[in-house]
Amino acid sequence: MAIKGGNPLFTVETEATDLGFVGKVFLPHLGETLEQEITPDHPLFRDFAMFGYETKVRNTIGAVTDASKRTPEGATERANAILDAIENGQWNTKRGEGEAAPSGGIVAQAVAQVLTAAGKPRSAAEVAAHIKAQFASIEDKKAKAAAIRGAWDTLEAREDIAPVVAKLRAEANAARLARIAAKAGEAGKGIASSLGL
Repeated sequence: MAIKGGNPLFTVETEATDLGFVGKVFLPHLGETLEQEITPDHPLFRDFAMFGYETKVRNTIGAVTDASKRTPEGATERANAILDAIENGQWNTKRGEGEAAPSGGIVAQAVAQVLTAAGKPRSAAEVAAHIKAQFASIEDKKAKAAAIRGAWDTLEAREDIAPVVAKLRAEANAARLARIAAKAGEAGKGIASSLGL
């Protein structure tokens, strides 16, 4: 993975290595690239990782242009989406402004459950594929993603689907909290053991 950014005076790029990353600063006016390798034994390695994590999570939760989604509920949904994605080894969520076309996630699961209960069994993947296919003719990626997001939002607001979405979100939050508590408990035992307690 490589990440690049900057302005006309400089560009900054990071490139993953086996143990860490190489930071590169290109100065066009000098035609020079300054490089710095950062490995796990570097005194600031953890700080860089923490800053990157915090920036990614903050940007994902805060990156919303639709004023109607600037709510505590919207922030909670985006927080859950990015934490789930990170936990599953994914850089981006599949539902969010400026990111990949939404896959439906919990809403797709809820729709699948409602359809199955009504005697029309469908998997979440089948529901997501159906929604995506409805907008296949839209060529502009942003417009397509917005249309798909709108479809998911409309489905989520339905009276028969909204309670199922709420239940699935509550279950996902409870599972995440249980995993965090388990990890904290393991860490606490390890620290106690290392202190000879």
